[in-house]
Amino acid sequence: MKCKDNLAGINFWAHQREKEIRRYRTPMMTGEFGLTEEKPGALKFLYEVLNMFDRITSGWFYWAYDRGSWGLEDENGRELSKAGVLVRPYPRKIAGMNPSFSWQPEKHIFSLAFTSPEAKDQLLPTEVYLPVRAWPGGWELKNHGIEISYSFDPSGNILSINPQGTGKISISIQPVS
Repeated sequence: MKCKDNLAGINFWAHQREKEIRRYRTPMMTGEFGLTEEKPGALKFLYEVLNMFDRITSGWFYWAYDRGSWGLEDENGRELSKAGVLVRPYPRKIAGMNPSFSWQPEKHIFSLAFTSPEAKDQLLPTEVYLPVRAWPGGWELKNHGIEISYSFDPSGNILSINPQGTGKISISIQPVS
């Protein structure tokens, strides 16, 4: 199967899940999935699947119980390439509506946008996981929306974003310039 065929299948699957999300008014969580790196194009396919999950804001679980081509380490305990695709920044808690986010590993840019709630008593922090391996030389936050404050907890690599008002929040995390 060609990558183009895989992408069409991924997009069709995502379209069906988006219809279900709207119909049932519920968030989406994708259960265990996995793949072997032994198949040609496996890493590209994994990258496209994870991008699709981001696009439809689905959580996911990757199945990696043992060593070998289906796991994250080979039989000798060396990390497989798919670990570098799977370990990526993501929002673990979004305090707002209409979220969108994406990760561009080739540029090391993570983007997040959402609308903070109208009620001031609902202005809670949004939390984003920022793995060190994504920005080995450090990162900086660029704000493109309403005023925010933020803090970073290096013990868990968690960025907390606090809106200073209501409206559109739009940030990007990128390498230090």
